[in-house]
Amino acid sequence: MSKLTLAALAAATLTLAAQAATLSWTGTSGSQTVSSGASFAIAARITMNPDAFVAGGVANNSEIIGLTTSRNVANGLGLLAYNAAASGGKASGLGAHFDTSDGGGHGWTNNLDGTTSGTHDIVLNFAWDDGNSRWGVTLHIDGDPVAFQADTVFLVPTNAGNTTLTLNTNNAWAFESASLYVNGTLTQQDIDWLHENETTVVPEPTALALLALGAAGLALRRHAA
Repeated sequence: MSKLTLAALAAATLTLAAQAATLSWTGTSGSQTVSSGASFAIAARITMNPDAFVAGGVANNSEIIGLTTSRNVANGLGLLAYNAAASGGKASGLGAHFDTSDGGGHGWTNNLDGTTSGTHDIVLNFAWDDGNSRWGVTLHIDGDPVAFQADTVFLVPTNAGNTTLTLNTNNAWAFESASLYVNGTLTQQDIDWLHENETTVVPEPTALALLALGAAGLALRRHAA
């Protein structure tokens, strides 16, 4: 590896450090408020209880991670638990519902089978849209993107110019961990890393940069020898 290559690697890793989202909070319960004007992300590991997805069990559209908005959005907003036994319709399991401008209430995820049991990795990215003064929303479960029924789903801030996210407790699920990232969203590489390592905390970009530089430096020394 040449010195030029090493310099390029250093520049790339420092750029990564400058652009990455910042870890703001970790926990398993409670609420956090995020101001409008910047992107953010939520990563969570959630263990589901299949015995709760029966008639008389967890209510359909129960909010697992709820978020506040100034818009009147019925049926829960955020990461939800669907319970087909409670009201029919969608398959039981994890899903999400956000706002949409199509007027049809189609800000729902498509049916998600196989998520009423086991532990699952969730990432919700909220990309700030300055032109529309709202966050565009994407969802990943176990590293894979989840499609919504509408092309565009979004979250509008409250009249106070923020949103408050709440980790709700229920016998149908338990938070193993959750992390809030601000001033950016998580990349697919971040999402894959979280799922593979069964965590919600992405390594600090500076630490990754130092590891990369250390490996490059070792390779350079071996090449010189």
